[in-house]
Amino acid sequence: MDKKLLLLLLRSRRSTNQGLSLLEVLVATMVVFFTLMGALQGMLYAAIFQVKAERQAQASFWIQQDLEQVKASAATYTDTSGCSGSTIATNFNSSANMPAVIGSNTTPIQNPKKLLGKDYRLARIPTPSDNILRLEYRVGENYVPGSGQTDADSDLIADDTPQKTSIVATLYTEVIPAAALSCP
Repeated sequence: MDKKLLLLLLRSRRSTNQGLSLLEVLVATMVVFFTLMGALQGMLYAAIFQVKAERQAQASFWIQQDLEQVKASAATYTDTSGCSGSTIATNFNSSANMPAVIGSNTTPIQNPKKLLGKDYRLARIPTPSDNILRLEYRVGENYVPGSGQTDADSDLIADDTPQKTSIVATLYTEVIPAAALSCP
């Protein structure tokens, strides 16, 4: 009985020159295919996130550039004629005083600028206050009337939708003009 089993095993063993079966080749091909698809998908997501990060960085630089101009103008604003006690009675954010505080850059909504091939717009939104210039900055996709986009706050930046985020960068900051520190 041992001889028959040994002969059966010897016959069933493959010859060293026979090669791989079709099933083994198909399995190996499928393993390589799915491995490559996973790697390519990862590379695609990495590229998408890299572009988003670059856009956000450029938008942040744009906000910082405008904020530096506002801070420089606020630092040289020394008109204390409106001092009333410890506060300045006139509102720094009013349309009459805004040009004096922020200098020549009085347009709260700036012209579109291309960031990595897409049009974006910067909006500077002041909030009323006595001694502090409160600003909210937003950089988002340019609002195009008639394109199905909405612009509820009239800042010429397309509003976010559940399907798409239009805002790339935001910043809230407060600037104290030099005149506010000069009040008694």
